[in-house]
Amino acid sequence: MENNKDFILFLDELSDLKENKESEFIIRENKLIEIQNEINNSNNIFNENEINKKINQYNQQISFFKKDVEEFNLFINENLNYNRTIILKKIAEVAEIISINKNIDIIIESENYFISSENIDISQLIIKEINKNKIIFKIAEE
Repeated sequence: MENNKDFILFLDELSDLKENKESEFIIRENKLIEIQNEINNSNNIFNENEINKKINQYNQQISFFKKDVEEFNLFINENLNYNRTIILKKIAEVAEIISINKNIDIIIESENYFISSENIDISQLIIKEINKNKIIFKIAEE
């Protein structure tokens, strides 16, 4: 996977998306910290009902923030898994073709190296074949 230029481009695109979203999260988190500080510093200014109202609003915003972070993390993981599946299927297809063409009876995946015996490593053949064709990876919509 890490040797496929299309997968690397996909990972770069996903990383850019993640960095942008993390920047948004940092801004939101800083605003929440400001609100928390404001609540902590306003105990003498507001009455108990007003403080409780602000605390409830703050807790609700924290809850929304946590939910958004969890959903985004799930989104990233689902995209990674989906696109890993695409390349693994392609690797399996290419490995099968190579095994037929080279009369190799068994291919075993061993830490992302495809081998048919201790002496034969067809990983480079698979990488070469996979890189010949463009594989389209996609990021699902949020």
